[in-house]
Amino acid sequence: MDYSLTEEQLMFRSAIQGFLKTEWTSEAMKEAWDSKNDYPLEIYRKMGKLGWLGLTIPESYGGMGLGWIETSILYEELGRVLLNSSLLSPVILTVQAILMVSDEKQRNELLPKIAAGELVLAWACGESDVSYNLDMLNTKAVALDNQFHINGQKLFVHNMKWADHIVTIAKVADESCHFDTLGIFLVDVKSHGLSYELMDGIDGDELAEVNYKDVVVSQDAFIGKANNIKDIINIIDKMKIAYSAEMVGGAERALEIAIAYSNTRMQFGKLLGSFQAIQHKLATATILIDRSRWLSYYAAYLCMQDFNCTAEINMAYLASNEAYRITSTDGAQIYGGHGCMCSYDIGRHYKRAKAMQLELEPSYVSKERIAQTLEEKGAHYGIQIY
Repeated sequence: MDYSLTEEQLMFRSAIQGFLKTEWTSEAMKEAWDSKNDYPLEIYRKMGKLGWLGLTIPESYGGMGLGWIETSILYEELGRVLLNSSLLSPVILTVQAILMVSDEKQRNELLPKIAAGELVLAWACGESDVSYNLDMLNTKAVALDNQFHINGQKLFVHNMKWADHIVTIAKVADESCHFDTLGIFLVDVKSHGLSYELMDGIDGDELAEVNYKDVVVSQDAFIGKANNIKDIINIIDKMKIAYSAEMVGGAERALEIAIAYSNTRMQFGKLLGSFQAIQHKLATATILIDRSRWLSYYAAYLCMQDFNCTAEINMAYLASNEAYRITSTDGAQIYGGHGCMCSYDIGRHYKRAKAMQLELEPSYVSKERIAQTLEEKGAHYGIQIY
């Protein structure tokens, strides 16, 4: 089997690398990290002009009509240079939601703006009392007088300081207040009754606590139709493909940093890289990175073929996160005390890896999804799950 990228995909990777080399230098990254301007909006706009925000959007809606392989290539390069993907992530999540459940009018209205970078979005799903169980969401949207009234609270929302709209997941009810489905709402950040408070994430990103107090939105703000929990999970799973690639890129860069340091740092009269314990750490990291890369791109390939690849996506997500965490942790240990400081790139990768560990959901949820798939396909695998 041929796992190599096509000539066009290699050219796309080269174009991304050239763009980042010019627009996101090491100095720019360090300045952004220190000033919490973690994702300058002008870079986002430039990506829109290049078409990269519309990779998975069909050409008929102003996108490039490409797929998850190209998306993985983009995110892998972003991960290498620590260009936080918090602005791009809602693009993928919202685009998938629109493509999966919206009507033609909403697709024509929203997708071209997203692809061009004219619409900046935030994704709001998690809550304080919800341990990634969407059945327990407390944010509610009640239909009343041809409008929806939203009340509730969302936590850990990215890029609120940039966003034009918040893509809000809420339980939907009619006037009888019977809640049995979920809805996706496009809420204007200037809406009356909407407020938020910023807080610092472990990786320097600013997260927000968003409060909805009788926020009124029109029927047009209701994306598509009422959904079941599985629809929302499928949308989030698509984001895991991109995040897996981002963590692969970050892990690879962390390994490069650790190798370079171990080949120059002298300890006890010898190069640090000459010690067996250090060599084993680097060898383990190499194995983990290669494993996660193949799983990540394999999941992307299966998704492009419209296969049911829930297990493969979650395996890639878990493997990539493990590779990033272990590689950045061992890299920080190789650096010694310096590895804990944000003035060094290895310290930044260490913090980013920890933040991404809980970015979408904890590892046990992904493992449960894999186990459910094994149970559904038990006859195929020749096993039985009790």
